Amino acid sequence: LNRYNRQVNGYFICDRGRFGYEFVNSEKRILGPTRRPNKNGEVEKAEVEQTVSDIAKLLSQKEKVVGIGSPRASLESNFALRTLVGPDNFYSGTAAHDSNLVKRVVEILRNGPARSASLHDVEKSDAVLVLGEDLTNTAPMLDLAIRQATRNEPNKRAVQHGVPAFYDAALRDFMQKKRGPLYLATPLNTKLDEIATSTYRATAEDIARLGYAVAHAIDPSSPDVDGIPDDVKQLAEEIAGKLKGAENPVVISGTSMRSDQILQAAANVAWALAAQDRPANICYTVPECNSVGISLFGGNELEKAFDKLTSGQADTVVILENDLYR
Repeated sequence: LNRYNRQVNGYFICDRGRFGYEFVNSEKRILGPTRRPNKNGEVEKAEVEQTVSDIAKLLSQKEKVVGIGSPRASLESNFALRTLVGPDNFYSGTAAHDSNLVKRVVEILRNGPARSASLHDVEKSDAVLVLGEDLTNTAPMLDLAIRQATRNEPNKRAVQHGVPAFYDAALRDFMQKKRGPLYLATPLNTKLDEIATSTYRATAEDIARLGYAVAHAIDPSSPDVDGIPDDVKQLAEEIAGKLKGAENPVVISGTSMRSDQILQAAANVAWALAAQDRPANICYTVPECNSVGISLFGGNELEKAFDKLTSGQADTVVILENDLYR
């Protein structure tokens, strides 16, 4: 069981974390250096000191070395690899398209007026718009935070009617099946549909167009969208009204649909709220646990490492905590 930490996961621990002791104690774990299998197919163990010495010899000519980092590794580990092989020979371990999408997320968060919402911020939200993400599959902790967020608006009404905020059973009895505003725009059905105020099924392009229409409905100076069907325009105006009327609205999107336009549409909605002097929170999901970190850290794109190897410019590769088959 985990210790309670309000700034991280509160009381929550995922099943993989809870039952990870089986992996940690597995006899199949590699706990020291090994060499490639011998003629009999057996993996041979190697001494640490000898392995370090052998690797040092291989890396003595840095111009012939490629170091591939990982968005699943810590910044400290990536920094150590970059120091070892040199900045020109360090590659981020991220494919170009994913890398460009995450760079776009970083650019929006750096340069825009909207706050980057934490999980705790999302839990406290009272109106949520999700553009393009099936959060149950891409960010399950965010899914849980949204489920908690949809209780906030009904809970406020219960407190206004004299129900104590600490009295969970009475709050649930008062709330029944009432939920706060949650709007989902995704290509397929999701598990969050059951608690959503409204759902919109569409392609990536049309999801982005809905986002732009919501932004324009909030702030007329935000770019408009031509050719929006009447029912979609009506939905956009409904969403805009709920976000403008909320105390803590949040816009959620991410990279899973591989659409730069969806990322920008989500930003436009948050920026439109900020332009109207409304609270503006935005939250993006990214492919891996440290995708944003490796984007800030920098490094060449993965495809360029392959080019260097196939052209014969390099003959040694160091791969850090990365499964390139992914």
